[in-house]
Amino acid sequence: MRGESTVLVKTSVVVDVSSVVPMPGRHQIRGWVCAPRELRPTDQPRVVLCCLAGGRCTTSYFDLDVEGQGNYSMAEHLAAQGFVVVAIDHLGVGESSAVDDLFLVTPDVASSANHHAFGELLARLRAGSLTNELSAVPSSVAVGVGHSMGGMLTLVQQAHHHTYDAVANLGHGGDGLPQLLTRDELNVVGDSQALRAKIVDLARARFTPGPGRKAGARFPTPSTPQTCQRPCERRSSANNPPCCTRVGSPR
Repeated sequence: MRGESTVLVKTSVVVDVSSVVPMPGRHQIRGWVCAPRELRPTDQPRVVLCCLAGGRCTTSYFDLDVEGQGNYSMAEHLAAQGFVVVAIDHLGVGESSAVDDLFLVTPDVASSANHHAFGELLARLRAGSLTNELSAVPSSVAVGVGHSMGGMLTLVQQAHHHTYDAVANLGHGGDGLPQLLTRDELNVVGDSQALRAKIVDLARARFTPGPGRKAGARFPTPSTPQTCQRPCERRSSANNPPCCTRVGSPR
């Protein structure tokens, strides 16, 4: 795939996921696709990277525009190598539909919505109907790419729905380590049914500000240059959804 034209296409995409979201109203997942304008035929399937950002981050994480720091866009770099990069915002975050109660966006809800969105976008890409600027990609390899919380959700999504041919997780924090969990959280470790029943309450207890409660880990870190922090935090979510409660297993 290397050596293709570096003229890139970046276009917005939207998928209605109302049918798989157990909350009233219309719910849409929004994001974008970045790819070489000319998708020349190859002997091998085209690799499509399906990207999910971490907590408090949006799709901007994969396409940073950093003033005075050169090109920080992971999407543009990979697209210039011939990859197709698709990134979406989680439900309730960034450009995707807002929800009345972000705590109701559990890992099950988020992974179901993201699977539905990526599944439709991949189907459009194969059919050549994703955008008029891109030709069809009838043969592709879908790779789930997750950063931090997006990595955890990619694992949950793959375990539940088998969306991808492969996954490439970019790491997530150690918030699920036993020494960092509360007693209530430890009580549901290894019990997926109990976890699903209590995860919203556990998330409210962990992430709702209150007296004596420590703030969660900050991303980006204070040492990150301001010019890099601003685009990374652009349109970010003020709160973490229950997706961030990393206890139990993705079964």
